[in-house]
Amino acid sequence: LNDVHAVDANTAWIVGGADAGPPVVLKTTNGGTSWASVTTDGSSSGGAQVVTFVNANTGWIGRAYQYIVKTTDGGSTWATQRSDTVGAILDMQFVDANTGYAAGGSDNSNNGMVLRTTDGGTTWSSLTLPGLTQQVYELFVADANTVYIGTNAAKFFKTTNAGGSWTELTTGVSGPGQSSAL
Repeated sequence: LNDVHAVDANTAWIVGGADAGPPVVLKTTNGGTSWASVTTDGSSSGGAQVVTFVNANTGWIGRAYQYIVKTTDGGSTWATQRSDTVGAILDMQFVDANTGYAAGGSDNSNNGMVLRTTDGGTTWSSLTLPGLTQQVYELFVADANTVYIGTNAAKFFKTTNAGGSWTELTTGVSGPGQSSAL
């Protein structure tokens, strides 16, 4: 299993699965006493990497092959918002129901990516980070404009203008290896 997100004391989600296998999506509504398997968008490939919700009804799951699926009814139905043939969505956070960021990349080519949406995920824009050649493993969204990312080569970047420009942060740590959780 790859990620967990609690909506409140009783409702939580767990996601996982192998990249080439079906996603594993579990939901509890009784504080973890029992878990129900949830079917997302019908796609049988692309393990789930990350889950995030902004309220009890609206949430997203990021998967292998850059799949992003969204629910607006607490997980009863899901719609595919994005898919690609290479890479994975490894982390995702939303400020509100409209503005969010997703990050990941491809371990085959070591290309990282950061995506941004301002319409709830209907469209996603790729953000340019000069010199980013590593997968982005972690991101932290402080607000709609301020985002920190960490790569699998222990490089860290920050934007304060919604991805318009990025500053590489000096940490004194050198990679390779996954970034520490932000």
